[in-house]
Amino acid sequence: MSDKQRTGSAHPLEAYTFTNYLAYIFYPPLYIAGPILTFNDFMWQVSGFSIAFHRPTQQISFLQMGRKNLLTRSSIVAYAIRFLVCLLTMEFVLHYMYMVAIKDTKAWDGFSAAELSMVGFWNLIIVWLKV
Repeated sequence: MSDKQRTGSAHPLEAYTFTNYLAYIFYPPLYIAGPILTFNDFMWQVSGFSIAFHRPTQQISFLQMGRKNLLTRSSIVAYAIRFLVCLLTMEFVLHYMYMVAIKDTKAWDGFSAAELSMVGFWNLIIVWLKV
């Protein structure tokens, strides 16, 4: 099936669940470049139609680019912890290190080369954390 056909093809009604909708709206590339794929196309890429966390040994399989990856509950929890650490780090940097304000107002007059490079470095870190 081509990409164009996948976006317009309907799935069984069982595929349209709240859990699958949450998986779609929390798909990180949607925040970077906008809705780059529709829900139907997203569901075609996901081999399992629902994520059930009530069985600890259950594996959730995703098909991406022709390669099958298996995600266990522990790997999903580890990813969630990593996401929270990145989010909290970004909030800390934005609230206590004024690198974005320094960059936006061009208030780096009188900075040494090391201080100016640190402003650039921390701006890169902030961009990476946002992405």
